[in-house]
Amino acid sequence: MQNDGLASQNAYFKFMKECMYKDVSFTVGEFTDSRKARNFVAPNPSDYYACYKEIPWLVEIKSSVDLQRFPFKKNIKGTQFGIGRRYMLSGWKYMFVIHHVVWDRWFFVPFKVFYELFEAGESSVPWDFLIKNFEKPFNTKFWSV
Repeated sequence: MQNDGLASQNAYFKFMKECMYKDVSFTVGEFTDSRKARNFVAPNPSDYYACYKEIPWLVEIKSSVDLQRFPFKKNIKGTQFGIGRRYMLSGWKYMFVIHHVVWDRWFFVPFKVFYELFEAGESSVPWDFLIKNFEKPFNTKFWSV
């Protein structure tokens, strides 16, 4: 199954924009995607930035078709761990919203979880761990997780 991630990204961004129009305490914006800009733009730490009640967020939308694990190398750029750590330590929240395309299931994983696993030498995380701890319906507001 082909998966470029754009359908998942567009669907959740549309949902976030709908939330923004309904709630004045939430705002969201899109970073310029280096892939769309044919690499003329430096990579950004995430797909989107947001703020909810004065708390800044980075939001990365990922999708996967892997049936066993969520592999870091394929889904999280090496620079994202370093940049994510910097943002995390400076007080930003960083959420990975993951869509498993085959199962049509959504997961809301704080970056800190991936960072700690990566620092412990893990290269991926099994889906059963994500299902047990981070699965939520599509229309979950990431800031409420």
